[in-house]
Amino acid sequence: MNEEELYKKAGLVWGDHVAKSLVLWGDDDVTITNLINALHNELFNLEGNKVLRSLKSYEISAEIKELVSSEMYAFVDSEKLFETARSTQPSLIVVRDVQSVFLDKEVYSEGFYFSEICNKLATGLKKIEPDDAVFLVLVVKKLTKQDRITLDENGFNKILHVGKPWKEEKIKDAIIAATAQWEVPLQPEILKRVSEKIRKLEEISNLKIRQICTDAFAKCLKRRVNQCARLDYEIGQANPCWISGIEITPTERDWDNALSEAADSF
Repeated sequence: MNEEELYKKAGLVWGDHVAKSLVLWGDDDVTITNLINALHNELFNLEGNKVLRSLKSYEISAEIKELVSSEMYAFVDSEKLFETARSTQPSLIVVRDVQSVFLDKEVYSEGFYFSEICNKLATGLKKIEPDDAVFLVLVVKKLTKQDRITLDENGFNKILHVGKPWKEEKIKDAIIAATAQWEVPLQPEILKRVSEKIRKLEEISNLKIRQICTDAFAKCLKRRVNQCARLDYEIGQANPCWISGIEITPTERDWDNALSEAADSF
């Protein structure tokens, strides 16, 4: 019984024990480029003493398509790409700006392109043998929750976020801006605590910070409305319930719940 048959008998897919791809996502272009350069040595220079003149790096982007063929296709022929990479291994395939590269914009809608690209790349990777020295790096700016599901469905389970770090003062400024219309400003200790927790999130943006602040406010407001409804029930009659903005001061629990939902929203 050969090794491939042993894997099948164990209920495993032949080749899954070897990681052949990595997804890098985020807005820190410099760090992403440095990581890709480091992969040259980590993947193909294991002895640490070879000059990597033989390594073929296929940098596929909107500006560079001629690496696959001398003809300018409307989209990159992914099958040809992997065939070429195998024939010139060791090879490192780096795919950037995926929408512009792989798809004819007149044919594919924007909402469809990511799943189609993942499928094309996954199909190509399946033809890579475990012993082949071919590796793929897919670089994207952002990942939605659906994008992550798509990646997982296509076998891309090595994902690394590479975002520019947010300093605590920048986060505080964003929180203050997002809560500027609140009648009760955040207390310094609350502001510090919330900013420290936001800094631990995988992805930080002004939009996400605004959403967290809005969610915390909404949770506090909902609790106040429920308190009014409960009071009506206890006295046996409905009375007008006026809620002042002064009464809407999110508790630490409100913030924690809003932060938890933000972390789960990827």
